[in-house]
Amino acid sequence: MREFARINEVKAGDTLVADGGFDCLRPGQLCLVKTDPASDTLYVECSHGQHALEGQLGGPFGGFDQDTHYVGFYKA
Repeated sequence: MREFARINEVKAGDTLVADGGFDCLRPGQLCLVKTDPASDTLYVECSHGQHALEGQLGGPFGGFDQDTHYVGFYKA
């Protein structure tokens, strides 16, 4: 299994690859990470506008510790 992007390794300007679990992003879509200046949170653009990465924080699943990965995104 490919490891999801680690939170501590993602910053604005990085490119992530979406997996197939989104209704607003295509599987394999390349996503440029940006910072929302109003909230200082990271996001990627999607078909709904913005998809905040904080909504993808990893919980205890598949051997990953809680809040260490962005579930559904891989580093490009």
